Amino acid sequence: GSGTPSGQIQFLDGASPIGGPVDLVGGVASSTDASLPAGDHTISADYLGDANFLTATNSTTQDVNQAGSTTDVTSSVDPAAFGQGVSFTATVLPVAPGAGTATGQVQFFVDGAAFGAPVTLAGGSGTSGVTASLAVGSHPVTATYTGDANFSGSTSGVLTQVVGQIDAGATLVGTPNPSVFVQSVDLTATITGPQGTPTGTVQFNVDGVDAGSPVALSGGVATLTTSSLGVGDHGVTATYSGNVVYHPTTATTTQTVHQAASATGLSASVNPSQAGQAVTFSATVTAVVPGVGTPTGQVQFSIDGADAGSPVSLTAGNAVSS
Repeated sequence: GSGTPSGQIQFLDGASPIGGPVDLVGGVASSTDASLPAGDHTISADYLGDANFLTATNSTTQDVNQAGSTTDVTSSVDPAAFGQGVSFTATVLPVAPGAGTATGQVQFFVDGAAFGAPVTLAGGSGTSGVTASLAVGSHPVTATYTGDANFSGSTSGVLTQVVGQIDAGATLVGTPNPSVFVQSVDLTATITGPQGTPTGTVQFNVDGVDAGSPVALSGGVATLTTSSLGVGDHGVTATYSGNVVYHPTTATTTQTVHQAASATGLSASVNPSQAGQAVTFSATVTAVVPGVGTPTGQVQFSIDGADAGSPVSLTAGNAVSS
C-alpha cells in the first residue's frame, strides 16, 4: 500500500489510555504526558485505522527516573529572643526537568541533633513543632528530605538561627530615705526578668564614684549598706552586669541625707556657789537617734541671756567655758 494514513492514534501506558485519541497530521500524532511516575512503562500507540488503512499497534518501553529535589529551610522568627517560640519550615522543589509536587517526609535538625519526629509534607512543605527552649547564641538548622517514589532525597543548606538576650527590669531604693547624717542606709537593687530570676552582679555608684565592689545577686536582689553619706542629695546608680540571658541595665535614685538632731547637756562645776567663787560650765553635745557619731563644732555659753565669752570648740563632744 501507499499513501498517507489519516484517522487517529490512541496512546496507552500499559492498558491505561493516555488522554483521548490524537488526530494524525501528515501521518504523525504526538502526545505529551508529564504525569508518568518513576519506573518502566510500556507505551503503545494503537492506530484506529481509516477508510484506506487497517488498524495497527506498536509499543516501546519508557524509563522514568526519579527527579532530583532541593530542600530549603526557613525560620518563623530570626533572630528570636530567648524564650520566644520558634518553628521551622522546609520546602521541597523538583530539579528541572523534573516537575510535580514532592511527597514524603522531612526531618529537621538543630545543633546537629534531630528536632522532633519526621514531618509529612503537604503541598511540598512541612513545618516543625514550636520550641521556646533554644539557648542564647547561634544554632545551625537543617532539613533533610527523605525522598519518595518520584523524587530523590536532599538536604537543605544551613540556616543559622540566632537567639538573643532579653531585657531585664531594675529598681533601686534607699532605706530609709530620707536618712540623717551617719545613719546606716541600705541601697537595694532588684533585678527582674520574664525568663527566670536574673543572676550576675550589681555595681553601686554614688555621686559618680563606684561604691565598693560589685555585689552578687541573690534571688535577683543586691544590697549595699553605707553610713558614709554626707548631708545633702546623692545620685545613686545600680548597674546590672547582665548574664547569658539578660541584657545589662541600670536603675537610679536620689538618696537625701539630712542633718542629725543633737541634744546638749549643761552642768556647772559648783552649784550652788558663793559670791565671788569661780564657776565653770560644761556642755556635752550628743547625737539623737537615729543619728550617731560625735558632734563637732562650737558651743556658745550664755548667762542671763548674754553671751559669756567667745564660742568654745567641742572636743570629743564636750566644751568647757573659760
